Amino acid sequence: MTKKKVSVLITDLDNTLYDWFEVWHSSFKAMLDAVVSKSGISEDDLIPEIKKVHELHGTAEYLMLLNEIPCLKEKHLNGNILEIYKDAIEIYKKRRTETLKLYPTVLNTLNEIKKKGCLIVGYTDSQTLYSAFRFKELGLDGIFDFLYSAPNHEFDDKEHSETNHFFPSENNILKETIHRDTPKDASKPNPEVLISIIDDIGVSSHEVVYLGDSLLNDISMAQAVPVTDVFAKYGEFDKTTEKYELLRKVTHWKTEKVNHEKDIAEQVKEIQKKDIVPTIEITNTFSELLNLFEFVKFEPNLKHSKEKEAALTVDIWKKTIDVQQHFNDLELRIRNYAFTILGIIISASAVAYKEYDTSYLSWVLVLVGLVLWVMFFLMDYGWYHQLLRGSVEHGTEIENKWSYHISALGLTKSISARSKVILRNRTFSSSKRMKIFYGGIAVLLLGLFVGYLVAWCLRKPPVEKASTPLVTVINNSQSPINTNIVNSNNSVLSNANSNTKNSNFNNSNQNTNQKINNTND
Repeated sequence: MTKKKVSVLITDLDNTLYDWFEVWHSSFKAMLDAVVSKSGISEDDLIPEIKKVHELHGTAEYLMLLNEIPCLKEKHLNGNILEIYKDAIEIYKKRRTETLKLYPTVLNTLNEIKKKGCLIVGYTDSQTLYSAFRFKELGLDGIFDFLYSAPNHEFDDKEHSETNHFFPSENNILKETIHRDTPKDASKPNPEVLISIIDDIGVSSHEVVYLGDSLLNDISMAQAVPVTDVFAKYGEFDKTTEKYELLRKVTHWKTEKVNHEKDIAEQVKEIQKKDIVPTIEITNTFSELLNLFEFVKFEPNLKHSKEKEAALTVDIWKKTIDVQQHFNDLELRIRNYAFTILGIIISASAVAYKEYDTSYLSWVLVLVGLVLWVMFFLMDYGWYHQLLRGSVEHGTEIENKWSYHISALGLTKSISARSKVILRNRTFSSSKRMKIFYGGIAVLLLGLFVGYLVAWCLRKPPVEKASTPLVTVINNSQSPINTNIVNSNNSVLSNANSNTKNSNFNNSNQNTNQKINNTND
């Protein structure tokens, strides 16, 4: 029998590659039991409120669940719920790690298919954050060429900073697999989403095989496209148990979907015969795919990717790169101006301090420099850098969509990857480095300002020089005394001078008389 040639394998993830239900139930039930024990609130009271939170955020794996359960918020009005229930979070993570394992033969089979050049694509209803985390943990990043997942629920700033309680940030981004979002609220079974994925890849449907574990979500959707469908029967589990009933009670699924899925679970044999009958079944292991199909090298075909759209996209990408360069140039100019003004102000303050050490001019200049430096930072980081980031994100989005078909489209992603600096296992993005750069110089300016201000406050008052009395001497040739005192304040000095002259005159007379006496003798 000739095997069908397949160049693209699209596969579901949960319960197709690993036992998602066991991972979810084991970790969620352990956390729930720990919360019940710690809070004293019954499971029956918690479950309805948990379901409302899950419905609000469109996932049964919501990170900040404990923070939003009303009865817990009411019980701990001013408390940090994540800290109070830290033990519950830890047991959740422990059980998740213990149970998150690929099914036997999955990894080896995927590697074998990858070696043959076949394109491997993942498609899941799980949200981006959770899907990426599991991909990284399971070592699938790089084995899969594409991963399509539901977009994340929105995080506020506080929630985003607390995601590390459940999912470490370094494990949330795929480095090699191209990761794209499916349309919001477009959950399986939705043939249009699967068709858009096939068009996005640029392949004809007859080259595609779709593998999934759910008759309702996967097989019915694949048959509606249509593409060759394969039912992963080994991923089935009993959906009539009490364990699965817990998922139904807290799931984000709508009531109609829950009831439909429940009907299928209770009458699975009848449904298989009448409604959803898979084209191919694999019953034991993932590796059975190798016996069913001949996996061949995928050849991108722009005809399927709309050549005109591709050409237009390249033009848009070029313009996006120009915009990135424009904003980058503006940022460099801002920093150049900032350094120039900073140098002038520091030099002027130093001169003011040296020449006028008692003047307040030195610290006033530094204060002005500090204010200007902060303003430059706000203009650089808060304005143009955000515009630059927006253009980079847009460029990355274009490259994610088209780089597989046009290999030259990769500049934005390459620059983004190289712009990150890793020191001691810590990643410093361009935004972080900018904050450190501006913040460091701001701290230096602040220190200089404080130093000048303290020196000014502790300054010594200037020493006043004693004034010299003003004496005016008028010579009068006709006066018997050659010195005339004109300033009454100097009368004592004048009298002293007169007495000195008289004394000298008397001494002169005495010397003359002494000479005469000596002559007479």
